[in-house]
Amino acid sequence: MSAFEFVASAATLLGPRAQQSDATWVSHSVLVLADGAGTGWGARRAADLVVEHYAESNWSAPVEVLLDGPRALARRLDAGDVADGATASVAALDGDGRLWLSAVGDSRILMLRRGSVVHLSRLHERSAVLADLEPSSPSSSRTSGGLTRMIARDRDDVPDVSVLAAQEGDVVVLISDGVGSRLSPMTIARIVHEDTRGRASRNLVDAAAERGLSDNATALVGVLRASAEQGGT
Repeated sequence: MSAFEFVASAATLLGPRAQQSDATWVSHSVLVLADGAGTGWGARRAADLVVEHYAESNWSAPVEVLLDGPRALARRLDAGDVADGATASVAALDGDGRLWLSAVGDSRILMLRRGSVVHLSRLHERSAVLADLEPSSPSSSRTSGGLTRMIARDRDDVPDVSVLAAQEGDVVVLISDGVGSRLSPMTIARIVHEDTRGRASRNLVDAAAERGLSDNATALVGVLRASAEQGGT
């Protein structure tokens, strides 16, 4: 039983695509955001399978669930004959007061503490890799490169997994690339920190839309509080 739990909300906007291919799942101890990589039925089905997998997982050993997730999902996608894939970000609380964060693809996770970004997942896309290799060159367009890691039936990509000691009041932000391609991490942190009405997720997707959406935009925001089962309020 975790000493903390998430108080979470999600918001999504349909961009110029024909259908929504983002999916989310929320519990007191796990947050999941998946973004289907594609434009048709297969992309949505891939995203749904991602959230179903993590919702059904046994979270007694978070690191095993997170590291094995893409491989297990590749088998599920293959069994379901789903050709499209997905990106995913996952946050999980364990019984020792630790916060586990996992990201694969261009869906990102930020962890905020007292308004500052203390964790930001890497982008698994070619433009980000090129920027790392040539930091002095002009930044590559976020729309110019493909994914270097993702969840798909013909891939065995490893997610980036991090663990932090959780504190009450920490905020975890999961975003699809429809938000991340429009808002900088500092802007995201400011919008979340300034929220006083529990509307941070909605404010994030609205701010992304104001800058012009090129994709579906989804944000999932979870605030850590002391678990009610532990006597917190």
